[in-house]
Amino acid sequence: MKNTLFCLLFLCLLFSFSSGQNKRYILEGNIGKSPVVFMLDDYGNNDLSAKYFYKSTLRDIRLEYEKAKNGDLIFSFADTYIKYKEKFVLKRKSTTVFEGIWKDSKNKELSVSLHEADLSQIKNPFLDSKYIQQLRKEAPEDFIRSSYLVFRKDTVSGYNGHKADWYSEKFSKTSFMRISATEKSEAKNVINKKLFDLHLEMAINQLSCSNYSAYNDAEGIDYSTSISYWDSNLLGFSNFSSYFCGGAHPDFGSTGYLFDLHSGKEYELDDIIAFDKSVTTESKTNFTAYSAYRSNFFAPTLAKLMIKQHQFEKPKDQEEDPCDYTNVEYWNFPSWTYTKEGIVFTPIFYRAARSCEDSFLLPFKTLMPYKNKDFKYQLK
Repeated sequence: MKNTLFCLLFLCLLFSFSSGQNKRYILEGNIGKSPVVFMLDDYGNNDLSAKYFYKSTLRDIRLEYEKAKNGDLIFSFADTYIKYKEKFVLKRKSTTVFEGIWKDSKNKELSVSLHEADLSQIKNPFLDSKYIQQLRKEAPEDFIRSSYLVFRKDTVSGYNGHKADWYSEKFSKTSFMRISATEKSEAKNVINKKLFDLHLEMAINQLSCSNYSAYNDAEGIDYSTSISYWDSNLLGFSNFSSYFCGGAHPDFGSTGYLFDLHSGKEYELDDIIAFDKSVTTESKTNFTAYSAYRSNFFAPTLAKLMIKQHQFEKPKDQEEDPCDYTNVEYWNFPSWTYTKEGIVFTPIFYRAARSCEDSFLLPFKTLMPYKNKDFKYQLK
């Protein structure tokens, strides 16, 4: 689910869009004595949106904009039961300086002072992380947020004679694995850095998962990580997420991972199996070539193997039963998990038929003829 979690809104410091008018500002300051980070979208024509988080909790609170004739900027948060639970009334003192008041539904008032954030002053302890460097460029508010994250080792689990350490993050309450320090994998440190980046992303996504009618309780995303394969050469696991971060419907998805314990390489599915010599990945070429391979060779062959393995038949009434596993297009971009028995695939359906997304195993003996010649391990 590397690309799914969840289309989060990135607010970039003084970033100008192609329209030439829209700007985003990352501000720091205080509500009363409480330090906050405040993100403001200015679309022009008196159209704005905002969100903020307290540095003590790091959880996004989304605000709705109310137009004011006197030039004040009014932002509020309300649930479904009362008119508003909190409101900002701000005056723009300069391009990136705002002052005003915050008040709650009982009319308690606190002063507000906001100014442009200075990223050079942020002491982020995770600067060696590729993900953190990405946040610095693309989502400065999350770069600031990440500097306050705290990871603690919780438990140790075993799988096939190997050990994984599990860490939890204090603010997001997310839990994720690392290869245990007692393991003798050559690429342990390389892989653990990648696992740490995944945990960072999970934490940021959880803390950013907010909507306009409910406070973020750091429970909007339910994560579940399962180790599915571990021998002396490969580590495989899946990460499942179900989530609701606003919008019309909740959603869910799963991502499979496979790491080479000698080199630290992360394998994509098309690195493992190849249904044609034109096999490629998006990272190796481009999405056009990747999509063409998936549509013309991958999906038709995978669907054929699945139909044979699981005796799928086209539903007689697709309005009553939309779960047509014989439809090739649902196998274009399945999620997958590398297991001891073979590779488990989950087809991707349209939203109204998401309940059809069951998982189906193709044994290694079935996949053996299609092993990518560059994948140096046996399918077993």
